[in-house]
Parts: sequence; structure tokens; C-alpha cells
Amino acid sequence: MSPSLSFGLCPSLSFCEARVVKVPVGPLVHVAGQAVSIRCDVSYYEGPRDQDFEWSLVLAGDKLLSLVSTFDSNFVDPSMRDRVNSGDINYNKLGDAAIELKFKKVRATDSGVYRCSTPSTDSVISGNYHADVELKVIADTLEASYSGSPSQSLSEGDPLQLECQVSSQTFQHTHLSVTWFLHGEEDEIPRPIITLDKDLTVKPGAGFEDGYRAGLISMDKVEDTTYRLKMPQVQQSDQGKFFCKAIEWIQDPDRSWTQIAHKTTTNNLHVHKEEQSLNISNLQAGFTIDCVIESRSSDASVFEVTWSRGQRNEGPVIIFNASRDGTLHSAIDDKDLVFGHPSAMHYKLTVPNVNPTDTGLYHCQVVEWIQTAANKWRKIGEDMSGKISVHEDTEERQKNVSFAMDKNGKYLFIKEGEQFDIECSLDVGKEDPTHHYSLRWVFNRPESTSGIPLLSYSYDGRLQYHTENQDRLRFSRPTSDTFHLAVLNSDIADSGRYQCRVEQYQLDCEGQWKPMARDQSGSTIVTVRSIGNATIYILSMFNLLVQSNY
Repeated sequence: MSPSLSFGLCPSLSFCEARVVKVPVGPLVHVAGQAVSIRCDVSYYEGPRDQDFEWSLVLAGDKLLSLVSTFDSNFVDPSMRDRVNSGDINYNKLGDAAIELKFKKVRATDSGVYRCSTPSTDSVISGNYHADVELKVIADTLEASYSGSPSQSLSEGDPLQLECQVSSQTFQHTHLSVTWFLHGEEDEIPRPIITLDKDLTVKPGAGFEDGYRAGLISMDKVEDTTYRLKMPQVQQSDQGKFFCKAIEWIQDPDRSWTQIAHKTTTNNLHVHKEEQSLNISNLQAGFTIDCVIESRSSDASVFEVTWSRGQRNEGPVIIFNASRDGTLHSAIDDKDLVFGHPSAMHYKLTVPNVNPTDTGLYHCQVVEWIQTAANKWRKIGEDMSGKISVHEDTEERQKNVSFAMDKNGKYLFIKEGEQFDIECSLDVGKEDPTHHYSLRWVFNRPESTSGIPLLSYSYDGRLQYHTENQDRLRFSRPTSDTFHLAVLNSDIADSGRYQCRVEQYQLDCEGQWKPMARDQSGSTIVTVRSIGNATIYILSMFNLLVQSNY
């Protein structure tokens, strides 16, 4: 009597083809740390419909290192037992005549030739009973990062432009696809907006097709690594969190495409957010602004930490910076700020000898950087601490103010290359020789949330520049209560808001100059127009808030 035959096979071996065990054509290339599956099929066999399988690693001299078996629980080699028992290496039956070898997180040391074997159930040995395939495990060099600030508020109809930096340094010939996503407030899962696929075709996501066809959504690849999303007119429905996802693909020998790596531009950097309120009358010895990093995006990253102070009716201004290479820079001339770095995730700045001019809102900003395989620095995260409010009693504040400044805003429209002039005037009433004044000019770019100090003039006549473009700045003091700033050979990058901030010092009975009061001018808004009428793009942010104009 003939043995039982598997489904679809003929009733006699003499009329059947020989057994065939088949695995994918290799080499199969995958990235370390990713999940990997290798399929194996058997066909044209006699015997039970449900076939058994064994997987082994082929060693030198055609020796085998046993991995997994569908019928022998003791098959695994002792050196691999822990990985098999933990599920790091496992198998999955895909039916009666198919199986896949699975790696939960494949390792570089898993590179090698793998053999899929089937024990014979045939009445006559015929065909092949095993097949080999090579697996190559390469390093994960795919990198993706968002190259903007964490958030921004826009109005309906405003343009939005976001950029994602994506690159891979693998020696294999791979292709990349990049997708921009929007996770709106009412979305259960993020929605794909638009994709630049591995074959360089652009595909809009579901629900965004009409906007794409109307030219309201587009995506460009700029140079080698920049993927730019552009939306000329944002709507209320565009509000939410934007991020991009990069996928690296490789074409297998059978011409099919396999995903080998993926990265998403998520920001896992978190800085402690505790808020504090401090009364200046209790702080004569000083106070400390702690910057505690609670989590980071990568263990290989480094941090740049910046402390800023925002004072009454003005935005924050940088007072101290610790760069990623360890360089320290203080923007406060008349006070020795004390920097500390107690641990890898803890930075602190102490403000000593507190006086009324030190009041304001203090915070620290942390930027997380990582060095790419091409030795370039890339920003992968950004976050801000909670604010420390340093204040004085209202009566004390009013008692100290003994001068005033013009609060009216001004607008300047000039052509690129021209000079523009800004004046800062004090109303001091009756001039008092025991009063001296220090001044600081601060500049805010249109897209910036923190002011950039340009120059400072101390109460004792010392002038200090805080910008690399000091050769284009000219400072003068025509009268005792008037300060003048000229910017030569203007550039489009000079467009923004300019403001001068003044502190009053008084000579005490011991011959020491003590800060007594402060004030600030109104803003001068400068717009530098390009001679060539070039379009100026303003970088948008990671979290988008759209405000209705209606």
C-alpha cells in the first residue's frame, strides 16, 4: 500500500518530482538590532502533510551548530540555549510545509550561512533535504533628526516649512524612503502626510491627496540629506505634532525590496520642569539655576546648555552658554556667574551678589547633539527647564526707578547693503553726577524666542561686543543721555527686533557703584529687503499651533 502523500502530490513517487527544500537567494543583508526572519519551504515530498524542520548555523569544515528543531527539544547546541530559551532566536511554522527562523534582535556575530533541513519522510531518498542561505549583519548607520525648534505658533494662511535630516553611511547599496507624519489632537495614531519613496516618487497620504494636487502640500529632497515639507497655507486642521520617519531598504538577489532599518525623529530629551519663585530680599548671597536632564535621546549624545533671563516686558536674553565642546561664555559683564557640572546629566549656574537688576524669569535650554558617522554634528533633541522667578517688592521697585525711556515702537525698511541707525534716549530729569548708566543692545530674529546680545556699555565706560559681526557695528554716545548704534552694510539676516536696555548705577557713601534701577526702550523693527527680491523662508517648528484669524 502506498504511503500517505502531502497535499497536491501525485500518488506514486515515480511520477513525482524529487523533494525540494528552498530558502531565499542570498546573501540577505540586515542591520544589527533589527528583527529578522528567514523563510524555508519544502515541496514535492511523500509522507505526512505536516513536515518537520531543523535550523543550524554552518561552521568551518561544514560542521553544524544546532539552533532550533520542530520535533527535538534537545536539538539546540548548549552555547545557543540561552538565546533560544529567551526567545531571542526562535522559529514560527507558517503552515504544514513552511517555517521561518526568527531573530528578535539580530547581532553582528550572527552573520554566517544558515541551513534549513527536513528529515526524510519519502519512501525513496530523492531530491535535496536541506538548503543554505547566507546572512550578513551590518552596522546600523541610518540617522534621522529634526532640524528645527520644538514649537511655533502660526496663523491660518501662514506658510509652514519643516526639515528632516536623513543619512546612512552603509557600504551596501541601499535606498531611503522618508515620510512626514502629523499627529493631531484628535488623532488616535499619526497620519502620514506625504512620502518620498525609495524610487524617488512622491506619494500623498490618505486624506492629503486634494491638498497635494492643489499644491498645498509638497516635499523636496535638498542636496543629499535634507527632506523638506512645505505647506504654503496652514489650516486649523494642520495643528498638532509633526515628525518624519526614515526607512532604509535593500534589494535582495531575487529583486524584492526588504526594509532593514528605520528611524523616527522623536525627541526623548526631558529637562526637569519645577517652577520656583524667589524674593530678592532673601537672596543677597546669590541663587542657583539647576538644569537637571531626566532623560536623553541617545547614550552617545552630548549637551549644549544655555541659561537665559527674561525681564519685565521683554523676552528672554542669553546670559551664559556651555557649548557641547565644553567652552564657556558669559554675556554678563559686571557679574561673575559661577558654572557647575556636578554630574553627566546635571548642570547649574549660580548668580552671586544679587541686586535689583537681577530680577526676572530665569530658565535653561538644553540642546542634545550627536556626532554622525561622517563626523558631523546633528541636533536630535531640545527642551527647556521650568522657570525661576526672581522678584522684588512693588514698593521697592517703584522707589528705585528714577529715569524713563521712550516705549514707542519704530519701524525701519531698508535695502540690503545700506546702513541703518538706532537711537536710545533716556529721560533722567535733573542730571545727577552720582548716577551712571550701563546699556545693552539686544537683537531678536523673527523666528527666535531668545534675544541675542549685540554689545554692552558699562557704567564705567567699557564697551564690549558680543557678536562676530562687530566690524559692522558702530557705537557712540553723543550726549550723556543718548546712545547711538549704527549697523553698516546691512544683510537680510539683520532683519528683526532691536531693543536697548539700561541699568542705573549710583555711587554710595563708600565710593562703590551699586545698581539701583533698570528700564528698556520700545522695539525698533528692522526689515532688510533683498536687492534681488529673493524669497526669505522662515524655519517652522516641531509642534505647530495654528491660530484662526477669524
